[in-house]
Amino acid sequence: MSITDYLAHLDPISFEKFIAYEFLPKLGFKNIKWIGGSGDKGVDILALKEELDGIHKYAIQIKRYTKTKIGEKTVRDLYSSMTLYDCDKGIIITTSDFTADAIEVASKYNISLINGIRLSDLIQQKQIRVPMRPPTKDSEDSQIMEKENIKEIKVNEGVYLDINDAINKAENLVGKYGNYKIKRTEAILKRLYVFQVKIGYNFQNDRRRRVLSSQIAIGGNGEDLSKILETPMQKTIIASEVKYEKLGVEYAKITTLAVEVAKRRLPHYSHIIDISKELKKKSWYLDTYKIIFQVELTEAVVTVSRNNLNIIFKPIDNEKLEKLALMEIKKETELKNSPKISRDNDGYTINYQDDKIEIRIKLNKAGKIIQKTVRITKDYAIKLAQNKVNGNIVKVEGDYDVFLTADYLYKCHVNPYSKNVLCNKIGVSLINAQKIALEDFINNMFSKPMRTEYDLRDSWIILENGITGSAKYEISLEGTIKSVNKNINENYLKIFIANHGYNLYSIKSCGDKISAIAYDSNFSYAFIWKTNGELIYQKVKINDSYAIRMTYSLFNIQGKCKENLMSDKESVKVNLLCNNMHYLAKISDDGKILSSRKIIDINTIKMNNIVSIGYNKRGIIIKTDSGNKYEYIMLSYEGSIIKKDECKKGIWDKLKCLKLDNEYKPITKNPLELL
Repeated sequence: MSITDYLAHLDPISFEKFIAYEFLPKLGFKNIKWIGGSGDKGVDILALKEELDGIHKYAIQIKRYTKTKIGEKTVRDLYSSMTLYDCDKGIIITTSDFTADAIEVASKYNISLINGIRLSDLIQQKQIRVPMRPPTKDSEDSQIMEKENIKEIKVNEGVYLDINDAINKAENLVGKYGNYKIKRTEAILKRLYVFQVKIGYNFQNDRRRRVLSSQIAIGGNGEDLSKILETPMQKTIIASEVKYEKLGVEYAKITTLAVEVAKRRLPHYSHIIDISKELKKKSWYLDTYKIIFQVELTEAVVTVSRNNLNIIFKPIDNEKLEKLALMEIKKETELKNSPKISRDNDGYTINYQDDKIEIRIKLNKAGKIIQKTVRITKDYAIKLAQNKVNGNIVKVEGDYDVFLTADYLYKCHVNPYSKNVLCNKIGVSLINAQKIALEDFINNMFSKPMRTEYDLRDSWIILENGITGSAKYEISLEGTIKSVNKNINENYLKIFIANHGYNLYSIKSCGDKISAIAYDSNFSYAFIWKTNGELIYQKVKINDSYAIRMTYSLFNIQGKCKENLMSDKESVKVNLLCNNMHYLAKISDDGKILSSRKIIDINTIKMNNIVSIGYNKRGIIIKTDSGNKYEYIMLSYEGSIIKKDECKKGIWDKLKCLKLDNEYKPITKNPLELL
């Protein structure tokens, strides 16, 4: 019997004390403290060891198993316990072995693993005395199984299985959901046929006879399960119940399949000479292992098969969920309302809320709490902020950033967990922002607002509505107008025209434009506004009567003259005929004197034999016929002679006459055209 056989059959306390007081001191551990038994929080031994990089504190867990391998859950549990005991290293010592997952996890967590073989080697190397107690039937594994209504069931013809691997897979899966306990297990065994197949063969270029001898395992459904022969065959299986499934195909076909499997093992290009086959034995193999666990608040069924691992949870009773909900809520507050419990694909959610607190608890499918959030309600956060700043609520961002307006604008952040309130001034108050908007509205919209709306974004947004339209103001938190968007109506134009002392003649809206025509005693006015308040067209036109009055005044004329006007593109020309004189003035549409002059009326000029008379740019032009010659006279606009010329009639002075006709050519008889 091996050393580990003796150790595995010690009672748990004797084995732990042997490791603590006989084994560990030989490895250099000191200050060893055995704390095994119930309530050890996942650690059996605490010890110190001086190493090259200093003194380390170890948490040590002992597992006295004979068959069961240690899975990753045990490694993770020890890692959690290392924190509780302030240890920086850990060791797990077992008389059995570790799964591959356990070895991988241990390498990440600074945990050393000593399996049964390594334990035996160290005991021999250090010459440690082992307590020789004869083995009993009550091994650690069998004690666990019997306690959970699981027994060893004899299997006629034997069974190929790795029950420990199945259990470890199931425990690793279910352990992710919480504390668990095995209640019962069920094994499904399927028929297995093991053949000895011998094939004689040679090659085309080498006629020497060779023999391939293979053990082929075929399942009752015709599957090639030869790899399962690497698993030890047992005479018993640990389970609560065993079910057997026999042939799924005819035996003759199974035999044929065994030969076909063996043929596939031949080298390439081989030639078969002969085949012999023999059924060596009939046995069973573990196809499915079903384990029923008690996990947290419910049961879970884990099914382990060769190609699959599946878990199904039984729904948790509402009564259990309600009991858990009430217990967790009472830890936080006095119960005022009933909790709400909902189910989803991932588990369960418990929600509770009263006037001050809201609680959200997330449970997994087994009923283990995986998340618990406790925070104050939005309404209570607002109340706390108002207690800090005595002002009016402007808005709430999220649930816990509260904006209040008082003498200033304040932003208060309420911590939903500690209830602490931090308030800062961030800008001008709502009242001051509204004052800025009101003043601008009165000055630029020509009315008082009848309705005011507001919003708070990065700036104050103030919307004023009055009889002349509306204006949307963006006022910075510093108290300046960033932008204004207007929407004016016809009343805006009416008041604008009245404020300027004009009389409204007509007004018309068309799409996004409003046009109006107005007048006063001197001018007429045309306006076009966009409804956003932009003046896009403005035209002033002087009245005829005002232009005439300006001309009388310009020349200081007393009395009444004959009046004549001629409109130009952007001006008006006035002609006052008084006392044989034309008083001319060109006046712009906006009332400015552009030019003026006095010109004698040509109708008052008395000469004999006048052929033509009129005005040009230099003066008054007169042509007369004296019988044998033509006379040309240029007078100033006031009537004095500037120049005289003549030419005789006849062919000899014809060219001269043509030249003088051109030089003394009048352009108009209307003096207004001279302006």
